[in-house]
Amino acid sequence: MKTLIKQLCLTAGLLSAWTMPALAVSDDLRLVGLAVHQETGREIYLGAIHVDKLVPKPDDIQNFTGPKAMEYRVVARRTSIRSLLGGMLLQAELATGQPANEATASFIDSIMRQVKGSLYAGDSFDIMLTEADEAVASLNGQELAQSNDGTVFDYLLMSWLGEKGATADFRRTLTAPDVDVTLLSVYNANEPSAERIAAVAEWTGGSEEPEAAEQVAAAAPAVPAAAEISAAQPEPISTPETGADETPVPAVATVAALSSTPSTPAADPVAQAIEQTAPAAAEEAAPEAPAEEAEAVQLAAITPQNSPVEPDRSISDALSLTDYSQQLLEFNAMVLREVNSNIKYPRSAVRRELEGTLELDLRLSQSGELQEIVVARSSGHSSLDSAAIRAASAAFEDGFQVTINEVATTEYGTESGEVIVPVPVIFRLQ
Repeated sequence: MKTLIKQLCLTAGLLSAWTMPALAVSDDLRLVGLAVHQETGREIYLGAIHVDKLVPKPDDIQNFTGPKAMEYRVVARRTSIRSLLGGMLLQAELATGQPANEATASFIDSIMRQVKGSLYAGDSFDIMLTEADEAVASLNGQELAQSNDGTVFDYLLMSWLGEKGATADFRRTLTAPDVDVTLLSVYNANEPSAERIAAVAEWTGGSEEPEAAEQVAAAAPAVPAAAEISAAQPEPISTPETGADETPVPAVATVAALSSTPSTPAADPVAQAIEQTAPAAAEEAAPEAPAEEAEAVQLAAITPQNSPVEPDRSISDALSLTDYSQQLLEFNAMVLREVNSNIKYPRSAVRRELEGTLELDLRLSQSGELQEIVVARSSGHSSLDSAAIRAASAAFEDGFQVTINEVATTEYGTESGEVIVPVPVIFRLQ
């Protein structure tokens, strides 16, 4: 009788595993862990762990000997494979205390040679450890690289599981007994389109014309607003006591100081902002209508359609991937600090307890001058969007000058020679 009960329990567990969402990584694997990775306040990807679907979730994923995979499901509107791989290697080196060995470096280099354009929301980049102890990298189901050295996968996995690699929050969420349902909904909502899969297939087939793939990707639907990933936001920080005419409302806007690794934004100081003592007369005279709360989210591709940009591969000759990732982090943190130091939480939004997350696109000239500000991802509240625009304008009016280096040009450049820098702003009341 006990044997029968045990068999029934095992069968029930396997059936439960089979009911998990279908995944692009492999039909033989299932999702057992999911966490969001941020860099300077901006969600870049959902990190997913997959293991053999016929076994229970292992307590120790690092030492689990069966087939497994780590997946990077992109949620940023646009990022580069160089930035993604650079962050991965930097975290792995910090976690292990060792730089990548020759096999890992060769594996990463093979990936770099195959990817001929940017990555966009919905793209699925994964690295799998096969039954034969081989590491295989794929993008949207198209194989990019392979190594017969299984330690390559083990080294890269440490970037997520190692104590000094990813943040504690990332590791805790990734290895939790149950997958976060909010993150799972975002994960399932972001998949590559058939057109995008075909475009990537052209890359891996040796296509010499990546421009068409870039146009398809730029036109693809963007990821839902970052506010939906509430579990990934930093904790609000209270402001000091203020005068009677001021409202102590922290605007959890972004990272204000650079961390030693791009995976640790939550540990950095956060820009704080309080409302002005004399609110603008126009806002007091014309309070927002309740209907404004239902405002549709605005979306915009970071790269203008019909103006695709092929990343400058000469940069990789001058910089290592980890240096590239670190310099990009420093550039983003610099812009982020300046914008968020000027954030003022609108009093009308405070009274109505409005919160939200938005993303601005700052179009800058090569000399660092502000050309245009676009709300690329709306908070759903015009007052918050407007406050963010005013903050960005004020930063440049105060004489802020952005130094556009080669990394920024490579990551955010447009065909016209300008750069479009994404800037996340998070409004949270406490």
